Amino acid sequence: MINPRKTAYEWHGGQSSELYAFASSGIITNHDLLRGEIFHLRPDHTEGPWTKQNIEYLDSYVAVLAELKTNAPWAEPDSPLEVFIKQYLVTALWSSIDYENEAPMDDKYDLEDIHFDTLLQMRADCVDFYAINREAIDNNLGPEQAGHDFWLTRNGHGAGFWDGDWPKDVSDQLDINSKNYGTYDLYIGDDNLIHGE
Repeated sequence: MINPRKTAYEWHGGQSSELYAFASSGIITNHDLLRGEIFHLRPDHTEGPWTKQNIEYLDSYVAVLAELKTNAPWAEPDSPLEVFIKQYLVTALWSSIDYENEAPMDDKYDLEDIHFDTLLQMRADCVDFYAINREAIDNNLGPEQAGHDFWLTRNGHGAGFWDGDWPKDVSDQLDINSKNYGTYDLYIGDDNLIHGE
């Protein structure tokens, strides 16, 4: 699996560079400067397809973070948003089926096995949902329970925001907002990574 943090560590231009700050702290002070550094890597470090792919993925990763106006997830791993996202991902794996092995996906796979593109899409959905519903989430059962229920509700499982844990008016709001995202199914691809559709 391509790791954008590792790529940034391998190709940064020294401790004063945006790439170094991104790799070490996850904090992005200027998305445009960071992407500019990544762009300048392309002419010099494309000896093989694997290196080129790593750099292109790093650029895509930072572009999504810029669109979402967030730092990298390792910047604030215990923030409410990251707690929400992590629980959403964990719930996604244990409630999804690995049909080849006829077992829950998390019997064999973990979060590191989620394909880069799928992880970005899942994070984007979480960031958007949490931003819209933050007050309702933080003033009630909190981000961990909300991340769990967001996955279950949007995919029509037998539990979710509506099952009685949340106050009725809040659960109605979160239930409707979850279903606006539609379903998102996970599967194991030919590359033995987790993909979504």
